[in-house]
Amino acid sequence: MLNEMKYNGFKIIFITFFSLTLIAWILLFSSCDDSLKFKYPQPVHKNDIGYVPSNILGWYASKEDSFMIYFSEKYIIEYDRKYVDDRDLNNVTSAKSDTLFNLYLDRIRKYRGNYYFSKYDEDEQFWEVAKLDIVGDSLIFYLVWIEDIDMDKLKKITVVESSFDDDQELEYFICNPSKSEWKELYKGNYFSHPYTHFFRIRD
Repeated sequence: MLNEMKYNGFKIIFITFFSLTLIAWILLFSSCDDSLKFKYPQPVHKNDIGYVPSNILGWYASKEDSFMIYFSEKYIIEYDRKYVDDRDLNNVTSAKSDTLFNLYLDRIRKYRGNYYFSKYDEDEQFWEVAKLDIVGDSLIFYLVWIEDIDMDKLKKITVVESSFDDDQELEYFICNPSKSEWKELYKGNYFSHPYTHFFRIRD
């Protein structure tokens, strides 16, 4: 009886822990679904610069999570901080890493002093676009957040389409602004939701 109670107690704890962990992962990976998607890299009338700007190259720590980010000329790579020695960043292995941005696939364009990072989602076939603000030694990426904007007002600027899944549940909103429509998005400060924040720790 005692062993059965211990087993049942362990099972409840394990199920609870697993459920909470699963919820956390779902929230983490579904959060970007609340941002506006784009059919092409933005802005459409600007050319790709083809490299990560030299003034942001180096190592950064994330404000929100326990990982570190390395900005190289062609890649942005995320490392699990548990496996990185801040005192020996020259010898970091890639065993616990994930490529967040690959400029052989993704795009960076510049508009009025700001860099716009466009990342392609191969599964959904849309582009996630973030505006970069450089504040001292900090990098802040901003998205167009659906809950923050007036959708009716946005639809007066550009055509916004709705994408549904197989069960006809709304998945995301997507648009394809022209040059003049992009200018209106810029003037309206639509890229205003701070999605992630990095602090420089070493060049």
